[in-house]
Amino acid sequence: MGTSVNGSGPILAEDENIRNFLQKYPENVDVHVVIMGRSGVGKSEFINEVLREEYGHNLKPEQLMKVEHTLRRCTTEVRTAGLRKTSEGRRIVLVDTPGLDGVINGNEDQAPPIETVANWLRDIHTANLLLAGIIWLFDISQNALCLEDYECLRTLQELCGADSLSRILIATTKWEKERGEQTEKIMSLEKFLEPITKAGAKFVQGKCPARDIIAKSLAGHNSGAVLQIQDEMGVKRKPFSKTIVGASYLRTHKPASSDRASGAYAWFRRLFTMGRFGK
Repeated sequence: MGTSVNGSGPILAEDENIRNFLQKYPENVDVHVVIMGRSGVGKSEFINEVLREEYGHNLKPEQLMKVEHTLRRCTTEVRTAGLRKTSEGRRIVLVDTPGLDGVINGNEDQAPPIETVANWLRDIHTANLLLAGIIWLFDISQNALCLEDYECLRTLQELCGADSLSRILIATTKWEKERGEQTEKIMSLEKFLEPITKAGAKFVQGKCPARDIIAKSLAGHNSGAVLQIQDEMGVKRKPFSKTIVGASYLRTHKPASSDRASGAYAWFRRLFTMGRFGK
């Protein structure tokens, strides 16, 4: 799915830092920025914030990413939203992805979200399209680091591979709902993110507008190596199940009859989520 509209507001691609970055590439090229994170962290709303600034606040619902203010997973496919082109035809394309945690509403007939994302990353590499960076969003208003956060961190590492972690920018959302101790939460997040920040990923520590986060992601871009999943699926032609992230997913996400849905798993999950920020 792709979103494309006309508008007359400030063009993000004309930002001086971003424009300097874009000029490294041929004219008439799309520059993709992928937005990732757990379900419900605000990926779609993050993109919508940029779309409203780019095109104005009178956009029709079908011109925006669908947002659900419930616990139900909203995005189940990869969707794109193109911003306006520069005079040289270069365009930033924001990519909305399903949450990296779990399965889609328990429907085992559908590909898991991580496989959907992996397939898209494979396809963009095979088509020689430009992937500029990955923005991983984290909900600052949640009270606890839970099992899904650690699963998503591992998934992100396995998707990208050690040589490409520098292409990740981590930012936080939902500051308007945050009522806790912000400094303590940021410090806890810093420690949680050490496995990837020590390898080159960048962490935007405070509240930051979506446009500025995208600008930071692009300005600090280093093309580097292809993502690990792109090498495995696009170059080596491995099926998802034979990739590092795919094999890891299949080991930890079993059918409903397995102990993932059992009382033992539920007990462990409750125990894991009892830890609070800073504890």
